[in-house]
Amino acid sequence: MKIVIARFLIICAFISYSIKGTDAWYFDLHLDGKENWFLNKASDYSGEESGRHSMIRFDYYHDFANKGFNNCGVHTGLSSTVFNNCFSLRDISLFVKLSDCNKVHRCPIVPGENPLDRCQRPEVAPNGIVSRFGSYRTDLYPTLLAPTNVCFNAEKYESEVGLTYLRWFDCEFKNVCYEGYFGFRLPVQSRLHILDYELLGGSLFTGIIGTGGALLENSLIEFYQDYISMDDLFVRGIIDPKDLCYKPRRRKTGFGDLSAIAMVYVRPSNQFVDFLELGINVVVPTGGKLASDYIWEPYLGNGGAFQTDLFANVLFNTRSCYWNPAFRASVQLSAPFTTCFRVPQCKNNQEEAQADTIDDLLVVGPSTYDNFWIMPYEQLDTTIPWFADEAVSTRIKWGTKWLVGMGNYFYETFSQCFRLGIFYDFIGKKEDSYEPRDCSKQFVPHVLTEYTDEQKHRLSWDLAYIHQDWCEILFGSKHIIAGRNVAQTHEFYAALNITF
Repeated sequence: MKIVIARFLIICAFISYSIKGTDAWYFDLHLDGKENWFLNKASDYSGEESGRHSMIRFDYYHDFANKGFNNCGVHTGLSSTVFNNCFSLRDISLFVKLSDCNKVHRCPIVPGENPLDRCQRPEVAPNGIVSRFGSYRTDLYPTLLAPTNVCFNAEKYESEVGLTYLRWFDCEFKNVCYEGYFGFRLPVQSRLHILDYELLGGSLFTGIIGTGGALLENSLIEFYQDYISMDDLFVRGIIDPKDLCYKPRRRKTGFGDLSAIAMVYVRPSNQFVDFLELGINVVVPTGGKLASDYIWEPYLGNGGAFQTDLFANVLFNTRSCYWNPAFRASVQLSAPFTTCFRVPQCKNNQEEAQADTIDDLLVVGPSTYDNFWIMPYEQLDTTIPWFADEAVSTRIKWGTKWLVGMGNYFYETFSQCFRLGIFYDFIGKKEDSYEPRDCSKQFVPHVLTEYTDEQKHRLSWDLAYIHQDWCEILFGSKHIIAGRNVAQTHEFYAALNITF
C-alpha cells in the first residue's frame, strides 16, 4: 500500500514545474521547477473514500550564484554573464571613447594647424613643437584612462516563502472520467544583488605626460582638478550623468508573481505506466516590472510579463522499487510588456562643436571640459547592458523557453515512508526582444539581445517523507552544472504538504 501511495505522490513532483513564479533572466517556473508535491489519492484512497479534496503547501526556497557560463559555455565569474563581457571605461562612456579615438581637442588650436584638417593631426606632439596642453590625444586623461578595466565581482541571492492551495476534482464527460486539480500559488520573495568593482589598468598613473618642449600642465594634475579618485570618476563622472545609480548591495522584497494552475491526468491501460499528466500554468505579473535605475537592479517575479506554461509528464513503474523512470517536457510562452529600460543608441554629431553644447554627449569633466571641442562622430553610447545613457519606454518580450527532463524515483528509500527522486533537465531559451517606443532616436537593441539565448544542464534530487496519507515533508536541491549565458545557481528547498 505504501508503494501505491508513494507512486501517486510522484504526480506532485511534476506540479513543481507549474507553480512557482518566474524570473526573466534565470526564472524558476515550470522550467526551473520548484518542487510541489500534491498528495493525490491512489485507487484505494479516492477523494470520496478519504474525504480529502484539497491541499495546502508551505514551502521555502533559497538559491545563490557567484559563477556563471558565458556565451561560449566557459565557466567564469557571474559578472561576465550579467554584463556579457569584460569591459573598459571606453565601453561605457562616449566621451572617453571619443578621446581615445582622437576626436577631442582643446581650443585654441595648435599654431600652424589647419582648423579644417584636425582629424589628420598626430596623436602626440611632434618633437620641438611647443603647444598648449590638451591639443593632442595623449594629453587628455580620459584617453589615458580609456583602457582601464572595470572588473565587477557579482553575487546574487534569492529567498522565497510560498503558499499554495490545490483543489482536486473528478468529473465525467461523454462517458469518460477525468481527474485532476486546479489552484494557485502566491510567493513572497527577497532578492539580493551584491556588486563590487575595481578599476584596473590605464596609463594615467604610470607617469607624467606632457607635450612639446614646455610643460604647462600635465594629465595627472588636470585629473585631480576634476576628481578626487578613480571611484569618484566612475560614479560622478560616468554613471551620474546617465541618471544611473550604483549600490554595492541592492535588495528588493515583496510579493512575487501569482500563479494559477490546472491539470488533468489519465491512467493508460498499460500496467507499466502509472499516469500521463497534461497541464497549464498561467503567471500574472503581480511582482512588478523590470527597471534600470540601478546597475544590475534586482526585480521580483519575471519582470512584468504574463506567461503561459504548457507541460506534459509521464511516470512509469516496474516491479522493482528502485527503477521507476519519469519523463517531462514543457514550453513557456511570454506576452510582451512595456517598461522603462536602458537601451543603447547610436549617437552622432555632424559638425565640430564645443563639448558642452552637444546635448547627447554626457561630458566627463565637470568644469574644465567645456573648453574642449568635439569633431564629427558616430558612435554607440555603450556596448554593455545596464550602462546605456538613458532609460526609455521599451516593449520587451522574453524568449520562448522549453524543458525536457528524465529521471528515476526510488520507493521505500531507507524505509517504506521515504521516496528519493533524481533528475536531469535540459533547458533552452530563445533570444529576448527589445523595441524602444521612441522612433526619433537610433536605438541599437541588438546589444541587449545578442547574449540572451540560453542553455542549461541541471541535476536535481529530492527526498520525501510520507506520514500516513495526509502529510508529506520534503527537501532537496537543484544545481546548474553547465550551460551558456546563464548563472550557475545552487538551490535548496523544503516544503510541507497537508491534505484535508
